[in-house]
Amino acid sequence: MIPCLAALEALRSREVAGDPAVFQSIVDHALAATGARVVALVLAEPGGRTGRVVAHAGLFSSRVRTVTEAAQRLIPGFDPANISVNLGASPVVRPVYEEGRPVSGPFAEISVGNLGEPMVDVAASVAGIRWSHVCPVTVDGHVAGTLSFHGPAELPRPVLNVCDAFAQQASLTIENAQLVAQERERAARAECLAAVLTGVGAAADLESALRELLRGAVDLLEGERGSADVFDAVSGARMMKMRLEPDGSIDVLRNPGPPHERGYGRRVMDEKRAVVLDDFPALRPDQGLWGERGMRATVYAPILAGGSAIGSFHVDHPAPGHFTRAEAVLAEALGAQAGEVIERARLAEAVRAEQLERARLDGALLVARTTAHEINNALAPVVGYAELLTMQSGLSPAAQRYAADIMASAMHATERVQQLQRIVRLDESSMSPSGQSHLDLDRSTAPEAAG
Repeated sequence: MIPCLAALEALRSREVAGDPAVFQSIVDHALAATGARVVALVLAEPGGRTGRVVAHAGLFSSRVRTVTEAAQRLIPGFDPANISVNLGASPVVRPVYEEGRPVSGPFAEISVGNLGEPMVDVAASVAGIRWSHVCPVTVDGHVAGTLSFHGPAELPRPVLNVCDAFAQQASLTIENAQLVAQERERAARAECLAAVLTGVGAAADLESALRELLRGAVDLLEGERGSADVFDAVSGARMMKMRLEPDGSIDVLRNPGPPHERGYGRRVMDEKRAVVLDDFPALRPDQGLWGERGMRATVYAPILAGGSAIGSFHVDHPAPGHFTRAEAVLAEALGAQAGEVIERARLAEAVRAEQLERARLDGALLVARTTAHEINNALAPVVGYAELLTMQSGLSPAAQRYAADIMASAMHATERVQQLQRIVRLDESSMSPSGQSHLDLDRSTAPEAAG
């Protein structure tokens, strides 16, 4: 895992509702300003059906403490500051969550679904809590909880306005806290993105660069599996395919086949933007392999270099809807910035391959040059003595025939050596327009190439 991801996960796991000390200050001041006997701030938990008391005031007054002690005798372990509130259980309170408007009513009706009748009776007889006012706490236009005021009688309109003002203050506190948390998360994501790009940039070759990209993408986007493809910018042929499995193992295929002709990999390369699929198997039931691997959600992104798509990658997760547009934007940034590094690695690898091929060619030319020289040295006396034998008189017909055959074979070998010497000189002087060597021993030594 990228080191900065630990900080990012810790940030996400924190309660982003706000500073508890600020909330406590709000309810303390609300209690003093309104004359209520108990003020409680309740925020909804994930799922929105229940809530938790995150700040309260008045629960430790002598009157309320007496009620608490009585409740604890009825329900051992009862703690009014640490109870799960059934949101909207009371028909009187539902308009707060459904319509976002404050409501007032008898405490007995407000507490329906959360406090039993005996506890309501004790609260009324001992603490004098008979009436309640419940205000919505809204965040980004949605009700995130309530600020409730409980006292002996209905509050007058001016005091109700004060109650509403404190609820608005709690709403703004949460929104500000979330903005700060979002900014911190963006900064943490940027730090993680930089860490991934540093790893990609430090890679020694294409395979290492692609491995760093894929591992970084899976970590950064919180996926469980990933795959990437890189293509030749000229021919479009796939140069490398890499898969990262949930167990951390990596499969690499070099030159695995032709380019994408269809599918989401081709789509993101053509459109040069990422795409999120909430449930890929539902969209493409023909892709049975996805179901076998247990992956559902995926985000595809192009790998860009110089404004051109040179590949694509995708990160997968077993939970449908796991990825959002935020992950798509992050994947786009990763693919665009890492693409330049990957393309440089690809070009460097191509140069190294060309240099290796040239080194092999140079070795072949050296062997050809040395061989031609040695054969020339060996042929010189053979040709000379064969020619002298053919010029002598008095030889038998058989000896003359033998001498002629030796001469013909020697001259044929000499012609082949001369062809080899011409090939070596031609390759050393120029290259073909396509960049390929002219050296072709089979073609150059064919009969039609002679002379």
